[in-house]
Amino acid sequence: MWRRPDGSVRQIVRWEAERVYPTDEHWELFANDIRETAHTYNPQAQTDEARAALVESMLGSYEMKPDEPLPLFRIRPGDDEGRIWLGEYIVAAKPFFSPSYTLLSRDGEWLGRVAAPEGLRVLDVAGGRVLGIVDDEFGAESVVVYELVDAN
Repeated sequence: MWRRPDGSVRQIVRWEAERVYPTDEHWELFANDIRETAHTYNPQAQTDEARAALVESMLGSYEMKPDEPLPLFRIRPGDDEGRIWLGEYIVAAKPFFSPSYTLLSRDGEWLGRVAAPEGLRVLDVAGGRVLGIVDDEFGAESVVVYELVDAN
C-alpha cells in the first residue's frame, strides 16, 4: 500500500508471487559455491584439511529450512534517479549478482525489466550507466561500464 504525505491511501497493490522452497538441489548448489569460494574468505587455509575444515565451519553456520520460501529478490540500493532495482534471487550467486532486475519508480510504479549480461555484478547505477564487475575466463575480475539502453 502506498500512502500520500497526508496518510491517505494512494494505491493498493496485490501480488501473489510463486514461492520457491529450498530443496536438496538448492543446498548442493549453495554448498558447492561455498567449496569453490572458501579460499577467498581465508587464503591462509592452504592445505586440503584446512580448506575442508573452513568449508565445514562455513556450512555449519547455515541451516536449510524446507518450510520457509527462498527470497524473491536481492535488493540493491536505488540509482541516481531514485529507482529501485529488485534483482532476481539466485541460490549461491555472488553478492550483487542477478541475471535480471525489475525496476520500480520511487513511487512504486513498475517501470520494466533489465536483463544483465551473464556474470555481471552490479555495483552502482547512475547517469544512464551501470558500473559492475565481471570475471573473465581465468577468474580475474574486471570493472565494466554498460550503457542502459531502452529496448523499445
